[in-house]
Amino acid sequence: MMRRMNTVFLGGVAVAMLIMVSCETPVEDTSAYDEYKADSLAQAITDSIVIAQYIEDNNIDESQVVDAGYGIKYVLTNPASVTRIPELNDIMSLHMVYKFDDNQIYSTSNSAVAIEEDSLAWVERWNAEAGSGTAQSFNSDTLYIGSVPQDTVVNKDMAIETTLINLSNTKEPLDYTLYQENTLYAPQTVNFSENGTGLNFSWPFGLRWALKDAQSDMMLNSNVLIMSPSQFAFGSAGSGAVPANSVVIFDVTLVNLRP
Repeated sequence: MMRRMNTVFLGGVAVAMLIMVSCETPVEDTSAYDEYKADSLAQAITDSIVIAQYIEDNNIDESQVVDAGYGIKYVLTNPASVTRIPELNDIMSLHMVYKFDDNQIYSTSNSAVAIEEDSLAWVERWNAEAGSGTAQSFNSDTLYIGSVPQDTVVNKDMAIETTLINLSNTKEPLDYTLYQENTLYAPQTVNFSENGTGLNFSWPFGLRWALKDAQSDMMLNSNVLIMSPSQFAFGSAGSGAVPANSVVIFDVTLVNLRP
């Protein structure tokens, strides 16, 4: 009888200890996750509004806009006449232009784009400094910068690239200097594959996802304008010139195809 009572007593103590332990075990705090989820949803809604506004502001035909999923949208523009179409494992050379939703370019693989954008930016600054009535413009032979018109014509014997480098070194820099002296400007190359495995996995997801969807319908000289929500561009951390939570526009042109 005593043994049975001891057993019952010990069993009761064990149950009590389990209850105490369970009561002391903290309930998992999900508030941080819930806050993150709410913030992500709010940002996704904001991004979708920004993308819709971009489509409207740039007079993009909505019937041509492809919804690739995840809020990523793109427009594929093919040449008027059919050119070479990618075949399996072809090497695709792609020129990239990265833009914000106001079309401000902040990065490019195309030196011609970098030179033109920087030149126009210097001209815009000069015009602002010079005031009305003395506005100048940019062409491939001359670049105007300064406060007095006669002092602003660049020596035509000086390459425009050299001029831009000199300006960057001697003047207050542009907000976004695209042409850099030691940068190799060249198309980025990828292998064509139907499932997108040949794309560069270091690229932002939004860029890769849209190209995976679009590449089968591309041909030589096709252009793909990709509108990526911030989550699938550079996220809440941003990157370099890209602020946190920025919608990014990837402007991609297929400039060469080879086996």
